[in-house]
Order: sequence, then structure tokens, then C-alpha cells
Amino acid sequence: MKRVKPTAVRAAVWRWHFYAGLVLAPIILAVTVTGMVYIWADEWEHTVNRDLFIADPAEGEPASIDAQALAVREAYPGADLTFFSIKGPGYTNSVFFKTEEGYNRYVYINPYTAEVQGSRNHSRSFMPIMRRAHRTLYMGTTGRVLAELATSWTIILLLTGVYLWWPRPLTRVAGVWLPRLRRRKPYLFWRDLHSVPAAYITAFALIIAATGLFYTLASGTLMKLGVLATSRLDEVLLDPPAVSTHQPSTPATRDQIVAAVIERTGARSIGLVAPHGEPTHTPGDHNHEEHLHITLDDYDPDEPVLFDKPWFVEVGNKDDPESRGFLYVDPYTAEVLLDLRYSDAEASVKIAGYMYPLHVGSVWGTPTKILATLTCLLIIAMVATGIIMWWVRRPRGRSGFMPLPDRYRWPIPWWAAIAVCSIVMPVFAVSVVLVVLLERLIWLYDRFTKHRSIWKT
Repeated sequence: MKRVKPTAVRAAVWRWHFYAGLVLAPIILAVTVTGMVYIWADEWEHTVNRDLFIADPAEGEPASIDAQALAVREAYPGADLTFFSIKGPGYTNSVFFKTEEGYNRYVYINPYTAEVQGSRNHSRSFMPIMRRAHRTLYMGTTGRVLAELATSWTIILLLTGVYLWWPRPLTRVAGVWLPRLRRRKPYLFWRDLHSVPAAYITAFALIIAATGLFYTLASGTLMKLGVLATSRLDEVLLDPPAVSTHQPSTPATRDQIVAAVIERTGARSIGLVAPHGEPTHTPGDHNHEEHLHITLDDYDPDEPVLFDKPWFVEVGNKDDPESRGFLYVDPYTAEVLLDLRYSDAEASVKIAGYMYPLHVGSVWGTPTKILATLTCLLIIAMVATGIIMWWVRRPRGRSGFMPLPDRYRWPIPWWAAIAVCSIVMPVFAVSVVLVVLLERLIWLYDRFTKHRSIWKT
């Protein structure tokens, strides 16, 4: 087999790098800008919506969790109080439910006074809008696929960019580690601004892009299936332990559940998912259909409720995976039936736990958020300088695209790398097939028109 020349490989890599960067530039910019804004979601919310998120401490003992839930039920009689979130000292607690219009509404309660501090339509708030734009480009499933395509190709662009930058002597400073800002040739000036900053941020950009794939449609589904296949997480989430068979006359209150969780874990941030149940009256009762899904707040001592599942409790902070854990608590006895912590989880679950804080740069707080923001800004600059490079260098009146080669061959290691990337990033694989077919059609068309012109002469 004839060996492929390094110059031919470099030309092919440059071609793919150029095409992907130019064609996907608008989507990469949209995903990067919205993602950069969302990095500061918590800071934004706690500043702009301070009246909703921050609770000023009051004298005396904090109000009970049940009193807080009752306050929400009085303010919003139709609210389903299945979800109750406790954020910790200094912050409001919150209840999430869907409105009749289908919107997600959050109600915020002062834990010290049990007063409803405010509410908002979560779907129409600024940061949730940024998050949806980041994930779907406000185009539904099509937008999710496009965002995944841009994320996948961002990884390829970063890797091919390193390859194109690497062959230069690494001992040189000018043009390798520092841009040559006094170059008279415009193309070399923009090339240095494009490639030199990339040498510093590629590792961080790869981390952000790779962890972002965990939340995409195709790659994300494959990753989550891999986590489930290599752990017992599916058993924990889909097959909760059985509740006590000898139920007391009344179920445990929210305060009893929270007290049991705090005693077991010492956690301050707690998310409660209440169990649903059915009343004990006979199926022939005319009210039976109306109460098939009742919660603790609908409990009537004269009509006891049978809960067939335990409370599901999540503890810890999403920005600190090692503090997180999942518990199941008996709805009658408040006994902890199952306690799954980060330290007890399998390696795949631990890795999955770090996906979010690595993606948004919150893993070590403000310093890594600043680093993630700078990385996003430089990605935006790389896209802009790449477009300027093409515009400056293209011949007047022509597209400036590299002509198609007569033969398009890759060395075996490159095929192996493409195969691995295609398995991990299915959307990338489909796009590669489509691009190769398109280029082959263009190549055939060029050959046909060339032979036809020769035949005419």
C-alpha cells in the first residue's frame, strides 16, 4: 500500500478544518454566546431576583416545612406540592409545579416566616431562556441536533487546529506562543491571532465541549445508557425499596422526613419528592377517580392514604458532586430505606456527576467560572478570526475554497480516529458521510465537465 504523504494529510485536515469552521460558524457562535451567559446563572439570579432567592433571617425558630407547604397551598390552591426544595441558610425554599397553561411555576417561601416571598414563570425568565437557546436554539428537536452538530465539530476543529499548529518548531516564540502583531501581511497577522490563543485554551475548550455532549440528544443518550449499564443507578431510580407493611394511622410529615435526612447526612441542601398514593375506600366510590394521585397534603384522617412508594430525597449541591446523594425514606416511619452517596457510587456515576460543574465551570467556584468565560470569549474570537482569514486570502471574485484532490486518502491511524469519533458522536458521523458524498459528487461533476471540454476541443 502506497504511503500517504504528510503534506497530503495536512492539506486534507486543513480542508475539513476550514469547511467546518466556516459552515458551522453561526451555530458555534450561538451555542458559545448563550453558554457563556449561562455560566453566571446563579450570580444573575441572586442579584437580579434577590427578592425571590434571598431570605433575610428573622428572630426565633424557623417555620416548619409543613407550615411552609401549607402557605403555598393557601396561596396557590391548585398547586401540586410534590417537589419541595430546601436551599439552606440565607436562601428561600421553593416549590415547583406546572400550571394549567403548561408553564413551570416556582414559588419561593421564606423559611423563617413561612411567607410566600414571590413566584415566577420559570419558562419565561432570562436564564432559563438562555439555557433553552443554548440547548435547542429555540428550534425544538432540530435545534438540539444542530447544537449537537456544532458541539461535535467544535471538538474536531480543536483537535485539527492543534494538528495544524503543532508542526511548527515549538521552540519558536513568535507565531507559536506569541502572535506577530507587526506583520505587514494581513493574512499572517490574523492567522497568529487565530492560532496562538488556541494553543492556550484548547484543553479547557475540549473539556467544555466534551462535557456538553452529555446533555445532547444522540451522544448524551449513549453516554447516559453507558452510565446505567455500568452501575446500579437504574435499579435505584426505577425500583425503589418497598415501604413498611405495618403502616401507622398517619403518614410522616415533611418535617419528620427532613429531620431523618439531616440526621443521616448532615446536608443543608435537600430536594424532596413526595410519594403519591390512593385512598383506602372501595373502587366503587364515585370520588375514586378524582383521588388516584393524591399527596401528603391531601391526607384526610377519616380516609387514610396508602403510599406504595417512599419519599425520594436528593441532597447536596450540583456544583459539588462529592456532596450529592440519593435517599429513599419510608412515608410512614421516616426510616431511611436506602442511602446512595457519591463515595459509594460506581466510577461511571462519579464521572457523570462532574459533567455539569465541568461544563459550566463551577467545579471550583468563581475562578473556574472566569476561566470558562475567557475560554468562550477566545472561541468566539477564533471563529471571527477564521472567517477574516478566509475573506482576506480569497482571490477576488472567487470563493477561496481549496480545490478537490484527485484522490482523497487517509492513513490508517486517521481512519481509526475518525471511527472512534463517529462512535462517540453519532451526529458527527452522519455529517461526515453527507460531506464525503457531497464532495464526491462535486469531484465527479468537475471530472465530467473537464472531460467534456476536452472532447469539444
